[in-house]
Amino acid sequence: MQKLAAIFALDIAAYAVMSNHYHVVLYINAKTARTWSDTEVIFRWQKLFKASNLAQRFIQGAALDCSEKNNLKDLIELWRERLMDISWFMRCLNESIARQANAEDRCTGSFWEGRF
Repeated sequence: MQKLAAIFALDIAAYAVMSNHYHVVLYINAKTARTWSDTEVIFRWQKLFKASNLAQRFIQGAALDCSEKNNLKDLIELWRERLMDISWFMRCLNESIARQANAEDRCTGSFWEGRF
């Protein structure tokens, strides 16, 4: 949970792990997320998901035309918003827990009853 929060612009204020569920109190640190450079946003996003080819080309220093720069800017702002979104945080957290539990139980399928 803390490793994931370090990628997101979220601070964990408190949490409680129960026998069949958990509670978490989060603080959205939007001010910090807005200070991240475009490169920082891409690197953070790549820790969770595969970045687009356009973002990968940007990181490698490739020259982008005006249209590509605009598309990338929109994409980076979308990722920045998602990196300070509780729903995206919970999605990533719950998916990793579900994968671990299903691997331990040697099963597949839905692990969580519903949305948080």
